[in-house]
Amino acid sequence: MRRMRRPAGAGSVRLRLRRKPRNIPPFWRRIDAGLLPLPTADQQNGARGIRHVQRLVLAARRIPCLEGGEGRLYVPILHERWARAELTAYARENRPLPQLPPPHAYRNAPWMLIGPVWLVAWHGLAARWWPGTDHLPAAGHWKELGSLDVFRTAHLGEWWRCLTALTLHSDINHLLANVVFGSLFLVMLGRRIGTGPAWLLTVSAGGLGNMCNALYRPLSHNSLGFSTALFGAVGILAALSAVRATGKGRILLPLAAGVGILASIGTGDLEGRVDYGAHIFGLLAGILLGAAYGKLLRLWPEPSLPTRIICGLCAGGLLFAAWCRALGLG
Repeated sequence: MRRMRRPAGAGSVRLRLRRKPRNIPPFWRRIDAGLLPLPTADQQNGARGIRHVQRLVLAARRIPCLEGGEGRLYVPILHERWARAELTAYARENRPLPQLPPPHAYRNAPWMLIGPVWLVAWHGLAARWWPGTDHLPAAGHWKELGSLDVFRTAHLGEWWRCLTALTLHSDINHLLANVVFGSLFLVMLGRRIGTGPAWLLTVSAGGLGNMCNALYRPLSHNSLGFSTALFGAVGILAALSAVRATGKGRILLPLAAGVGILASIGTGDLEGRVDYGAHIFGLLAGILLGAAYGKLLRLWPEPSLPTRIICGLCAGGLLFAAWCRALGLG
C-alpha cells in the first residue's frame, strides 16, 4: 500500500526556538523582558544606553549579568527574581513626575500694596499724624485695646486680639520694616494665587500664629505687629512650591529670604524685642494653610473672579469685626 505524502506546512506547527548565545552559561535566564520602561532620559540613549544603565544597576547590587546576542541581559537563575525586582524598583523610583500646568500669574501688584498702604494710614491715625486727629485717643490707648496681651487673650478670652495685634506697630521703624520688606512677599503671593485668596490666607495665618503664640507665651507677654502674618505669607509660598514639587531651590528661597530679613529687622513686642515665637508660629501656620490651599488648587486651578473678591472681603471683614469687638461695638 502506497503511503501518501502530506503537503509541506499543512497541519504543522512551527516553533521558533531561540538559542542562548555561546557565551551564556547554562541555567541563566533572560531578565530584560517585561520590565517597566526606564525614564525618558535613559530611553533617549537608545537600546545600548538602556542596557548600560541596567547593567550598572545590577552591578551596584553585585548581581552577575552577561549581555548576549541582540543586547539581551542574562543572570543566573537564582538571581532572576532579585534582578527583576531591582530593575523594576529603579524604573519606578526614577520615572518622571507628572508635569502640572504652570500656575496662572495675576497682575495685581497695586492691589496687593493696598494692604501696606492701609497699615501706614492706620498707624498714622493712631499716632495722630494726620490733620484733624487730635481728638482721637493716644497711640498707647490703641495698643492697650488691640495688642496681643497674653493674659487678656488666653485667660480672659479676648481672642480678637490675635487679629487686631496684626494692625499695630510699636514705632515707625517697626512699621517701615514690615511694610517695605513685607510688600515683596505679599506681591509674590498675590501674583501666585490672586489678591483675595492671598490676603485671606495671610490674615488667617497671622491670626492663627498669634493664637498659638498666646497659648505658648507666659501671661505677662505682650506683642504686636504684622510680621506674624508676613511670616505666614512666607510659609504659604513655600508650601505652594512644595505641593507643586517645583524643586528644592524654589521651596527654600522664600523661607531663607523671610527668615533672613524679617528675623533680623522685625520687632514684635512692646519693648522693641523680636518675638521669635510669633514669627515661628506664623511660619508654621502659613505652611499648614498653604499646603491645604495648594491641594485645593489641584482640584480648582483658577478660582473665579467673584470667589477671589469674596475672599478679599472676608479678609477685610475679619479685621473689621475684630476691631469692632475690641472697641465694644459688637
